Amino acid sequence: MMGQSGLSAPGHAAAARAVLPMQRWQEIYFRVLSAIMLGLGLYHWAVLIQVVPLYDNTLLSMTMVQQALVIANSVLSLVVAVGLWLLASWGGILWLVYACAHVLLVFAAPRIVPASTTEVLLYLFAIAVYLILMFLKGREARD
Repeated sequence: MMGQSGLSAPGHAAAARAVLPMQRWQEIYFRVLSAIMLGLGLYHWAVLIQVVPLYDNTLLSMTMVQQALVIANSVLSLVVAVGLWLLASWGGILWLVYACAHVLLVFAAPRIVPASTTEVLLYLFAIAVYLILMFLKGREARD
């Protein structure tokens, strides 16, 4: 009997440490989003220090509201990227708020936040994938 429990104990420990499949997909998705947000944050910093233009405008030729959005995006994108890379729960929530706010700003103020239809559709697709992964992960955890 003792030999059996000794042999099965490592098996139970390995099973307890096993990562659920949906959790693994969520981790991969968060890391991909993190890399995208890092690139977006670095791009906004390049706009901020006037290395590259944004929508064919330099920072100084933008309105004050657009300048404030560039500054907020340059900081927030990098914070979101770190949160997603660390797989922190606040990283996913902050990204969701960031993505929803971006889509809402495009529709509410198209002159201030110009964006292509493709960009908006990509954000909506990314939000849908995030919500589906969270739903499936929660359902898998209950089972």
